Amino acid sequence: MDEEVEDDFLRKVLGYPKDVKQWEVVVNLKSQLEMFRQTLPLIKLLKDPFIRERHWEKISKQLGSNIDPQAEDFTLGSVFKLNLGQYAESVREICEVAKEEYKIESALEKIEKKWENLNLEMEPHKKTYKIKRADEIFSVLEDHMATLSNQKTTLFYESFKSVIEKWENALTQVLETIELLLAV
Repeated sequence: MDEEVEDDFLRKVLGYPKDVKQWEVVVNLKSQLEMFRQTLPLIKLLKDPFIRERHWEKISKQLGSNIDPQAEDFTLGSVFKLNLGQYAESVREICEVAKEEYKIESALEKIEKKWENLNLEMEPHKKTYKIKRADEIFSVLEDHMATLSNQKTTLFYESFKSVIEKWENALTQVLETIELLLAV
């Protein structure tokens, strides 16, 4: 059910005659529609791929309920029973953090994939060898070191501190090694 359908239902309920609006079933329907209206945007946030287990744990703690989104019994009905609307601001904050952390995760994955496929090739040069495509490697190093440096300035650095520092150390060693090889 999308927002247009939900708004249409609510308009119809609000358009009932005054005496019908007081019926218990109509009052209950209106209440359910209002709850749905408040909960739907939160459900949309929670279904996004950047929500990780650590975020579900934070949400569980905030709601005081153990939430397992992979469980068979985790249904739309169980989501409504959580009363997400009462915790809307906290859920939104956790989802925003998840989104920002996802950006960092993606950047770190991109760096890792690039270095998995980047080969250091040597070619004969006079009576020795030299590095092929050194400029390309320096460019990748520069880009990735700048990316890591930028990530250290974000509010979400702590979650990725060890991985970022590992990559910084590895790239620094690569840079120093290549500079030594070029100096020879």
